[in-house]
Amino acid sequence: MISGIDHVVILVEDLDKAIQQYENLGFVVEPGGKHPRYTHNALVAIGDGSYIELISFYDLDGADAHRWFKYRASDGGLIDYAVLTDDLEAELERLNGLGIAYKGPNEGARKRPDGEEIAWKTATPAGDDAAGLPFIIEDVTHRDLRVPGGEGIGHDNGVELLAKLVIAVRDLKSAVAKHRLLFESEPESLDYSSSGHGVEGVAFTVGNHRIELHAPTMEGGITEELAEKGEGPYELVLNGSQIAIIDPHRAGNARIRIDEL
Repeated sequence: MISGIDHVVILVEDLDKAIQQYENLGFVVEPGGKHPRYTHNALVAIGDGSYIELISFYDLDGADAHRWFKYRASDGGLIDYAVLTDDLEAELERLNGLGIAYKGPNEGARKRPDGEEIAWKTATPAGDDAAGLPFIIEDVTHRDLRVPGGEGIGHDNGVELLAKLVIAVRDLKSAVAKHRLLFESEPESLDYSSSGHGVEGVAFTVGNHRIELHAPTMEGGITEELAEKGEGPYELVLNGSQIAIIDPHRAGNARIRIDEL
């Protein structure tokens, strides 16, 4: 069973620069460490147990085989997200049986700066219907070793919760059908007809998190994002004590908004 959003992935060109940017925005950023190949990361813990992963390529030799490498051409930003399960094999059997293709389990690992080795397993969406779907993660070592907590949650900007993640999709009906099976729930219809945003959408509640699917109804807005990056995360909305719309150029090209709790 999927219990909620585990983390949101933001691809950055320079990890040290991104860490400084997020600290300047009032976030506490903790070093994550190095993956065995290609990438290293830093983490921003959110009070609800989720986190933001700032990730960058430290080794480009052969890195074009990495599934996130293609996003470097569109300047990174919000590129993916993971949902959490405690039984990845069962989820793979269930989803593949329903015709939602996922491949895995894939072993993952990272060495923290303190030398601690951590491990997890993932499954990634596959096939023609993969676009817009999250990857799924299950911890092998204890989750507390992978996910920062404690003082890392006390952000100066007051952020406490991940309120919602907006996913840009091309065809709402098709996307709803896939996500309904993935999340085992029915979505709430959203009415944007009078907003002028040129989108239609639905919202799924997944654990403590809200995941909205937005599809364009006119040119402009998310159509540019879809053309540049394809289907996937479009905007991250956090809850905190301060209201802010963050300039993407100050946040590793990620579109982030902070709403008041």
